[in-house]
Amino acid sequence: MNEIRLGAGVLDPKPTPTAPVLSGAVPLRRRLLAVAAVVSPLALSAQYALDPTGMLPRDNPEALLSAIAAEPGQYLASTVVFLLGIITLVAWALTLFAALRDRMPKLAATTATMLTLAAIGGAGFAGLRLAACSFVDDGEVTPGAVEIWERLQTGPVFNVLTPLLAMTILGSLLAGVALIRARSEVTVWAGPLYLVGFVLGSGEFPVAFSVAGGLLQAVAVLLVARLAVKPSRNR
Repeated sequence: MNEIRLGAGVLDPKPTPTAPVLSGAVPLRRRLLAVAAVVSPLALSAQYALDPTGMLPRDNPEALLSAIAAEPGQYLASTVVFLLGIITLVAWALTLFAALRDRMPKLAATTATMLTLAAIGGAGFAGLRLAACSFVDDGEVTPGAVEIWERLQTGPVFNVLTPLLAMTILGSLLAGVALIRARSEVTVWAGPLYLVGFVLGSGEFPVAFSVAGGLLQAVAVLLVARLAVKPSRNR
C-alpha cells in the first residue's frame, strides 16, 4: 500500500518582496509648522510693500520718524506683518530641521538654531518699531523723540539685538547650503532660489526687489515643507 504524505512535492513558497511601509501619519503639529514656515517669507515680503518709510531702524532717526509720522497706521500694519514673519521664522527653522535631520543632522541643527536666534533678534526690532509708533502724534514727531532714537541706536538695545539679527545671514546661508546638498530631495532649484531670495529680500534694495526676494524664498520653503510632511518609509 502506497503511503500518502500531505504536502509531498510541494515547494516552500518563495518570499515575495514587500513594498516600503509608511511609518505612520505625519503629526498635525508638523503640518501646521510647515504651513507657518511658508507664511514667514510671504509676511516678510509683504511688510516691505506695506512699509511707508522704506527705511530700516538703523537709518537716520529724524527721517525715519518723520516718515512714520506721515503714515503711522500703515507703519503699524507693516510692523505687525513683520512680527508675524519673525514669529513664523521659528516654524521655518523647525520645518527645515524636520526635513533634513536624517540626511544631515549637524547642519540641520546648526541652521535651525541660528534661524531661531535670528527670530529672537527680529522680535526685538519689531518691539522697537512698535515703540517708534508711539513717538509720533497727529502727524508730528514727538519732541525729544529723535534724540531718544539716536540714543537707542548707539545704546545697549541695538548692540544686543544686532548680533542676534545677524544670525539671519549665517542661518540663511547655511540653509541655502543645506538645500543645495539635499537637491535630490527638494529639487536642484531650491537652494539657489532661497539664496537669491535672501539677498534680494535683505532690505538693501528697492521695494520691488525686496518683495520679489520674499516670494522666491517662499517657493524654496514650500519645497522643503512638502518634504517635511511626507511620512518616512521603513523598508
